[in-house]
Amino acid sequence: MSLSEINERGMELGSVQLEEDSPKIENKGMVYISSIPKHMNVTILRELLQPMANVGRVYMQPESKGAKEKKRAVLGKRAVLNYTEAWVEFSRRREARLLAKRLNAQPISTSRKSVFCDILWNMKYLPRYTWVQLSERLSYEKAVGPQNHRAEIAQARKEAAHFQANLDRSFSRLQRRRKENHVNGLGNS
Repeated sequence: MSLSEINERGMELGSVQLEEDSPKIENKGMVYISSIPKHMNVTILRELLQPMANVGRVYMQPESKGAKEKKRAVLGKRAVLNYTEAWVEFSRRREARLLAKRLNAQPISTSRKSVFCDILWNMKYLPRYTWVQLSERLSYEKAVGPQNHRAEIAQARKEAAHFQANLDRSFSRLQRRRKENHVNGLGNS
């Protein structure tokens, strides 16, 4: 597969294996960042990591869109995207491994004026993990997501119907007891 088959965002379009004769791509290292602080985006992350190692592609998983972002957009304010996790590709595996080892559990910024003051990095080096595997995983999650959502909705409907049936049954038992008590002369009136 040639690099022209990878789109401009770095995501592979199909699930084709990389050619064996491309040593540059094989030598790249991936780092997983499990928590992204508020106000951090791809540009800021790249600026923070670039002085320490040569950063390649960056993918940040956006938080699920909720009512807050929609409300901000309606009010005319710029909606700030929050991210939950990130994957960063470095040009060399060794740089990625050393960077993850050095920065993990260290503060992002020590400056008091920084928004990221007192927030720690949470990084892990991913050995033998490639950008292609990441893109395949994301496309799989995108395809399976609606199916899981439909299954959750069906399960919730089933539970609600079961609860309603039990409620109706107990209500009918209660009315039957009242009727029996009224017929037997044990009623309150």
